Amino acid sequence: MDIKELRLGNIVWYTTIRKMIGSVSSIHSDRKVSVDGSVCYSNNVSALKLYGQSFLSLGFSGKKVFSDEYKNPISIYYEMYIPNKGDIVIRSDSTSKKWSVHIDNTDFDTIAYRQVEYVHELQNFVYDVLKHEL
Repeated sequence: MDIKELRLGNIVWYTTIRKMIGSVSSIHSDRKVSVDGSVCYSNNVSALKLYGQSFLSLGFSGKKVFSDEYKNPISIYYEMYIPNKGDIVIRSDSTSKKWSVHIDNTDFDTIAYRQVEYVHELQNFVYDVLKHEL
């Protein structure tokens, strides 16, 4: 994994004796980080793919499934409102491996949009736009 993509607090997979999920606690160099206090080289750190439980763990409200006329699920939505900052809406459709992230201001105007696939990408995008840590 490219360590330059990471910020403190990003959630990643890391391997010491076994593979675990943890939070980046310090960045030592382009090749080495600490995750939950364990020092790891970049080849022992990997991105954590986003899936439904990821959003709930990060504080998003439960999923809403939208179906077509035949009751086939076509989209899944997760939302989070951040007081005095805005609303984050995350959507996936059945044909994409990535999640579409829309960030609206408090007037519900879309101020940013991006597709993400990994937890750290979502964390960094939300922080860049709203200065809010997930």
